[in-house]
Amino acid sequence: MNKICLVTYTRDEEYFTDELIEIGNMLSSNHKCFKCIVFVEKKLKFSDKIKFKIEQKYMEGTKYKKLIKLMEEDTSDFFISIDNDIKGNIKKLKKFMLEIVNSDYDIGWGKIIAIPEKDLISKLVSIDKILSHYLIRPILWKMGIGISIPGQCFVIKRQIFKGKLLEIDTFLDDLALGLYLNINKRQISSYY
Repeated sequence: MNKICLVTYTRDEEYFTDELIEIGNMLSSNHKCFKCIVFVEKKLKFSDKIKFKIEQKYMEGTKYKKLIKLMEEDTSDFFISIDNDIKGNIKKLKKFMLEIVNSDYDIGWGKIIAIPEKDLISKLVSIDKILSHYLIRPILWKMGIGISIPGQCFVIKRQIFKGKLLEIDTFLDDLALGLYLNINKRQISSYY
């Protein structure tokens, strides 16, 4: 059994980024039971810098639908779901993962920053992520009314969520997971 599974999702024009290589190399060197699954639309070529095995899976649907299917098929204890357009702070991510796994949390998430792009829409998305991750979500969760977690980077324990999440195909994975967490917050330990 693999204790930790890094999961990411690529669309046709996307690739496995240098940030994901660095994150995967860090996780594989710190956790002997590690694997990586990439949901792809077309077969990807990978860099020689990768020091871990990658399994490519073809499946249609949203990230949420893919994650639910993965929890049914894979025996990993923890899934760290990371979008391929984030920039990882490797030192903080290492500490974050060690805290989740060693303290036996059920779910965890942190603040992320999108890789900067030059077009207006990407800049607006970056501003939205900053407001959401640093202000809005933390305030709502402290008030006990949070219903959204950052969908770009989170960790979940399979045994807590497998078979319990809504069986829908939605682009709103952050809301689907967050709402389930809020409803069950007394039974689920979370780390932010």
